[in-house]
Formats: sequence, C-alpha cells, structure tokens
Amino acid sequence: MIDTTPLRSPVSVSLLLPTQLIFNIGFYAVVPFLALVMTDDLGLGAAAVGIEYLRL
Repeated sequence: MIDTTPLRSPVSVSLLLPTQLIFNIGFYAVVPFLALVMTDDLGLGAAAVGIEYLRL
C-alpha cells in the first residue's frame, strides 16, 4: 500500500519564513526613519543621504 500522507517540514523551516518576514519589515521600516534623523539632526542634505544609501 502506498503512503499518501503529506510530508511535514521541520520546525526550523516553518519558522524561517515568518522570522525573515518580520526582519524585513522591521529593517525597511527603520530605513526612512534613519534618513529623517540624518537630514534633521546631523544637518546632512537629502542628496547626501541618498548617495550614501546607494553606496551601501
């Protein structure tokens, strides 16, 4: 008889995607905040911030 039960992924694989999603949302939520802080508090121009961001 053929076993037709679906394969279950390990716990580490099932935790990887949500963890990566949360990390990406947090990272990209901080980038605009950093741009605002760098332009307001440090007195850097928006163009300088953009150039530095592109160099990363």
